[in-house]
Amino acid sequence: MGDFRDQLENQKQSLLRFYDAFFQEIKITKLAPLSVSVGTTSVVILPANTQRKYAVLVNDSDVAMYIAVGTISVINKGDRVNAAGGVWEMNYSNLMTGTISAITTGANKILCGSEGT
Repeated sequence: MGDFRDQLENQKQSLLRFYDAFFQEIKITKLAPLSVSVGTTSVVILPANTQRKYAVLVNDSDVAMYIAVGTISVINKGDRVNAAGGVWEMNYSNLMTGTISAITTGANKILCGSEGT
């Protein structure tokens, strides 16, 4: 019985070390706020960043916006961020480090948020 308990304890300790190492890797040490004017032409919201660990974008306008990663944004394609507070988030489960761009159907619409590194 003791051997079985020892094995369970070893597995538990191994999982805890893995968990600690994994989440240490994604520790965010800097959160940089942003506010970008988006219009009818695709605009870069965040340039490519290999240090990115997190990003959140909030649509602070009265029209929907469309987000693309690694390419230009196109109306009605990619990730839609609804008007009046719609949120788009990138975290450890869907992390990409490429350029993030946005487009919308109106001129001078504000997309705000933060990038964590």
